[in-house]
Amino acid sequence: MFALCLTAVSANHFAMLDIDALDAEFQEDYDWEEHRRRSGGLGWHLAPPGHTTCMYGSNARVDQCHAATAMLAHTHGKKPARSLQIGSGGSCMDGGWGQVPKGCSAQAGGDFAAHFKTSGGNNWKGCIHPYYRMVCSGPGTRPKKIVDPALVCKHGFELVNGKCQKVLTVGPGKVCPNGFELIGNECHKKLFKDFALVCEHGFELVNGKCEKCFTVPAKKVCPNGFELIGNECHKKLIQGVKLVCEHGFQLVGPLGNGKCQKVLSVPADMVCDDKFELIGDKCHKKIIKKAPVTVCKHGFKLVNGKCIKIVDVDPTKVCPDGFELIGNECHKKEVENSTLVCEHGFELVNGKCQRMIEVPVETVCPDGFELVGDECHSTRRRVSSL
Repeated sequence: MFALCLTAVSANHFAMLDIDALDAEFQEDYDWEEHRRRSGGLGWHLAPPGHTTCMYGSNARVDQCHAATAMLAHTHGKKPARSLQIGSGGSCMDGGWGQVPKGCSAQAGGDFAAHFKTSGGNNWKGCIHPYYRMVCSGPGTRPKKIVDPALVCKHGFELVNGKCQKVLTVGPGKVCPNGFELIGNECHKKLFKDFALVCEHGFELVNGKCEKCFTVPAKKVCPNGFELIGNECHKKLIQGVKLVCEHGFQLVGPLGNGKCQKVLSVPADMVCDDKFELIGDKCHKKIIKKAPVTVCKHGFKLVNGKCIKIVDVDPTKVCPDGFELIGNECHKKEVENSTLVCEHGFELVNGKCQRMIEVPVETVCPDGFELVGDECHSTRRRVSSL
């Protein structure tokens, strides 16, 4: 059990009270069967001295407090000397309402008057005088005897005129001269000097803080609708492709899906029938039968006395001036200067991205001084005199 000692106030005299020792004595003196017989099943009991809450059951209400206290006083062979006392506030063990527990209690160590404290004060064990005991519901125990709490001092102390006293004996002390402080067996003199603020390597002291600049390349970003190609921002302007044929070819077919055609003309060959001979432009036989037949080579056809062949080639895609052919689309090239943008946490300084990093300042004392707390003390020592 944790032993808590407190100071009791009586006529401006203070003494140490061991509440846990009183609790133990209270529990040992309980006669459970005797109290149940004598209480007649009243349904109320007193909590241990100095307690701020009921160990079981609930605290009596203000309208129950006086009657319940009177019943309990009767079972102890007493009668409340005063009517219900109501108050509030106070401080720990102040000799007034500060040493009364919050709620309904009986001054069992005094005249058994009912007390009801509404609020305030230090309502915890150690601030409540053992005279006061909480009035709680439910059958409880009754001590065979109630005695006033004794003033008890801690081990090594002696009770003298209501006070706990202890005589402390010490040997002669070592004394240092004015301006010196005794540390161990030596007198140390405090010499104060402003400490120096020093930063780690690579950091710079700026307004009492250590800062370091980190430089990273700036990121080039183009405006919306532009695309970064190399170091330039290009804007995509899409326009339909115009089909154009090479020189000597002609576009034939629907727009956008036509073909380039070229007409090749070659002279027709003059061929005579069997048993005829071509002489000049006529087929001769001993007897001339008819004019020669005009025939074209394979792959050519005779058109208006000429052999022609149609050759198909795909047209060349050409974009208007100022546009560039990319795939099957004409893109207009608009150049705009790129913008330098830094990543989050970096700042653009002279075309470079920088980030400031802060580290704690190191406190350093000059030579011959040592750092004690946040002060620089001289390391020179002087031997004390007894």
